[in-house]
Amino acid sequence: MKKFLFVIILCVTAVILTGCQSDTKDAVQQTPTAATVSDLAKKYVEDSIYIELDVYGLADCIAKSHTRSVSVNQEDMAKMKAALYRFYSHVELVGDTYICNLTSAEEINVSQGVYTALQNNLTDMNNTIQQFKKEGKELYIQKVDTTYLNSLLE
Repeated sequence: MKKFLFVIILCVTAVILTGCQSDTKDAVQQTPTAATVSDLAKKYVEDSIYIELDVYGLADCIAKSHTRSVSVNQEDMAKMKAALYRFYSHVELVGDTYICNLTSAEEINVSQGVYTALQNNLTDMNNTIQQFKKEGKELYIQKVDTTYLNSLLE
C-alpha cells in the first residue's frame, strides 16, 4: 500500500515523463516532452475519454525505472494524470480527512480497476494522516482546490 501511495505521488508530480521500454535506445527515441504528456492528459479530461489502465503495472514500471534503464509509457502517464484529475475533482478535505463523493467508476468514465485503486489510495492516505497525528508528527495536508487540480495535469 505504501508503494502505491508513493507511485500516485510520483504520477501527480510527473517526475517520470517517458515510455515503458527496457531498451535504452528505444527509450531515447521515444522520450516525450512534458507538454506532450500534459497535452494528452488534458485531452483525456476534456474529451472525457474512457480510461482503462493497469495502475499496479504502472506502479511496478515506475519503481523499476528508478533502478534500471526502464522508462514509463507516456500514454499511461497521461491516462493516470487524467484519472487523478477526474477523481480528485470529486474529493474535498473535511477537517483532516479526504472525502470522495463518487459512488461509481462510471461517474468519471474510468475502469473499475482504476476507480478501486484510487479509492484504496485515498483510504491509505487518510489512514496515514491519522497514524501521523496519533504519533504526534506534524504534516501539511494539501487542500483540493483548482490550483491543485490543474497541477495534476502538468
